[in-house]
Amino acid sequence: RLHDIVAVIRAIGMPRGNVEAFDPADAARSAKAVLALHAGLRDRAVTISSSAGPIRVHRWMFVRAVVALACRVAAADRTTSITISLSDRDGWVYVIADGATHTARSAFLDEIAAALGGETLPDAAGFRVPSLVTLRRREGL
Repeated sequence: RLHDIVAVIRAIGMPRGNVEAFDPADAARSAKAVLALHAGLRDRAVTISSSAGPIRVHRWMFVRAVVALACRVAAADRTTSITISLSDRDGWVYVIADGATHTARSAFLDEIAAALGGETLPDAAGFRVPSLVTLRRREGL
C-alpha cells in the first residue's frame, strides 16, 4: 500500500518536468492508480483503455486531467462503473468517459485541457489534445 501511495504522489504531486513525448497509456495507468486510492471510488470499477498514439505535453498535467474527468463523471452518476477510452482521431487524442450521461465539464477541466493545447468536448464527457504527429507537422518536422 505504501508503494501505491508513493506512486500517486509521483503521478500528481508537485508539478515538475518539462513537456515530454509519451504514450498516453502510461499516463492512464498512473491515473488509474490515483483513482484506486480515491475513497469515493474504491467500490466502483474504473476501466481506462488506450489505443492512442503518443502525445507531447506535461505528463503530470495529463494525469490530473484524466483523474479530474473520472471524478466529475463519478460525482454525476454514483452507481455505474467508469470507463474512459483514449483514442486517435483526426490528429487529436481523445479522452472520453464512455456512457457518461452529461459532459462532465468543469472550470478546472476546461483550463487544464486548454493548458495541454487542447479543449473539452462540447458534446461528450471528455477532452482532446493534439497528437505528437500533429505537433510535429505544425513544427515542420
